[in-house]
Amino acid sequence: MKLNKPQRAAVEACVESNVVVIAGAGSGKTRVLTHAAAHLVNSGVDPRNILLLTFTNRAAGEMRDRAGQMIGGKKNPIWASTFHSFGARILRKSGAWVGLDSDFTILDQSDVGSILTAIRKELYPSKEAANNMLPKTAEIADTISASCSLLIPYPKYIEEQEQYHEGMKKALVQVYQLYEEHKRKCSQLDFDDLLYYTFRLLGEKEPRVQLRKRFRYLLVDEFQDTNVIQARILYRLIGKRNHFMVVGDDAQTIYTWRYARHTNLFEIVERYEERGTQLVKMEQNYRSTQAILNLANAFQDQMEKQFQKVLWTETKGGRLPEVRKYDDQRAEAQAILQEIRSHQASDVPLDDIAVLYRTNRCPTLLEIELLRAKIPYKKYGGLNFNETAHIKDMVAHLRAVTNPKDAQACFRALKLCSKVGIVTAQKIIGQAGTKLTERIYAYSDAPGPALTALKELLGSLEYTKDPVAAVSRVTKYYLDLPATKASDKLERIEADCAALVEVAAGYKDVRSLVNDLTLNTDSDKKKKEKDHLTLSTVHSAKGLEWPVVFIIHCFDGRLPKLNMEGEGDIEEELRVAYVAVTRPHRKLVITYPGTIRRYKDTIPTQMCRFLTEADDGLYEFQDKTDPYKVYRERQQRQYLHRRRFRY
Repeated sequence: MKLNKPQRAAVEACVESNVVVIAGAGSGKTRVLTHAAAHLVNSGVDPRNILLLTFTNRAAGEMRDRAGQMIGGKKNPIWASTFHSFGARILRKSGAWVGLDSDFTILDQSDVGSILTAIRKELYPSKEAANNMLPKTAEIADTISASCSLLIPYPKYIEEQEQYHEGMKKALVQVYQLYEEHKRKCSQLDFDDLLYYTFRLLGEKEPRVQLRKRFRYLLVDEFQDTNVIQARILYRLIGKRNHFMVVGDDAQTIYTWRYARHTNLFEIVERYEERGTQLVKMEQNYRSTQAILNLANAFQDQMEKQFQKVLWTETKGGRLPEVRKYDDQRAEAQAILQEIRSHQASDVPLDDIAVLYRTNRCPTLLEIELLRAKIPYKKYGGLNFNETAHIKDMVAHLRAVTNPKDAQACFRALKLCSKVGIVTAQKIIGQAGTKLTERIYAYSDAPGPALTALKELLGSLEYTKDPVAAVSRVTKYYLDLPATKASDKLERIEADCAALVEVAAGYKDVRSLVNDLTLNTDSDKKKKEKDHLTLSTVHSAKGLEWPVVFIIHCFDGRLPKLNMEGEGDIEEELRVAYVAVTRPHRKLVITYPGTIRRYKDTIPTQMCRFLTEADDGLYEFQDKTDPYKVYRERQQRQYLHRRRFRY
């Protein structure tokens, strides 16, 4: 495919000028970067003088290979890597300038968590004291990453955090100092250190001069996703003479929670304006129909600070995006399942269909429906609902009752009890008795509070026929466990407990619920299904595309994501919505439930405000709610009441 006029202008300008490319969704930014690299080489630039920076190793390899093919298929010496890989490589060679050994090891997130947990326990052996004086380990790690990403000294960063009391601030600084000391002693760097020491290295004159001589041309992908320190690294490499091309889309900055700054795009234009930096806008879209792009443009128009652009395509017309309202989450999930089946019947491959959502809690009911319908799917941006450890834990208690011979379930339930280890659990399972409650009693007639609580739960479950009641008892028990209360993921666990109760409401008996929850949720990995539906968070879907896309749970609170007070970063959420609606080729369906359940409460929802503020002629609204739903629900409640009374 030939380059269009803006693409060609950007490519041809990169030899003599600095170029900032504002690349709208689906406008071919990867083609521009690879053509720019090839054009530089074909114009006489030594490939070794080109540095191409991006955010994933896969993207770096893909662009390196494409550029290599364009310059004759020879061995391609263009250096293409992520910011972190670039930092690791130059620090191996020149890290002595900033006090590093060349044989340093790189810590992954798990390593960092283990070290910080050990330091936390060393400072505060008591769990109660640790929880009073320090946040959870994951939050400590996040504060350390934030201070590096924002180039703010850690003590100053912590001092600015109003959510911590003075004692906690001092304790956090102490943890940080011990963490840094540990890394120095062990010659270790975490991912943030790779950026920090690269920035420091470029602050030293001799290595800075050498690297500037080596990399005369700097090409950067997804520049809107850079944070402060990454932008500063680039600026130090550019200096006063080197050329650059950065490609990005301010409307697709959806990683501010990882400290990305979409303002970096505005900043680099202003910073190098005197050097004749050219601003090129790529607005022609090669992915979606104009009908879909019109809605995307409407979302973009709602953004406060932006590079003005209007997406357009030569593919005229197309179906209007559909916005559908359903009674509740279950009706929404069942309707989407039926439409997926309809697409299958029309020979549309599952690979061509994606269901997108704002957070991982959104697709829970849909996952269960897909499992029951045996439709293979892959989930991106998190584990499948019933693959998470806490859901497996809770289901284990139900399994232990529905099938007392299930040794694995019994073992898992026992291991959750405090002061019950592997040996004790095995001894209990080995006792005489057909039920786990009998085995616990056979093991000891005074089993202690933890085992007593488990025995009481299992005993009550044996006589609980209603799935909602059974699951409610299990979730209450699980949330009261000391290990659950101390978990870093307590908020997620609480949300999934509520979701599990909602799932149970769709079943008539506990055994059927357990059967569906214990099915292989990874779409049968062993069979390695080629054709599968995609379930993905919007963040994980960025850069991807499908012919047919459903966006679910598009109501205020989920998309946009808001807190209990109805507050949130609306600009960020608007960009998330923009990314979502620019994924499909030809069909876009946006859905939301009219009500949601929050434990026992039924709460009405409001359609996503971004849709409300757009011209309603840009989409087709369909009200799929049932006007007789209230009457039927009353009948269902009466039936359930009679059923519970019967048992």
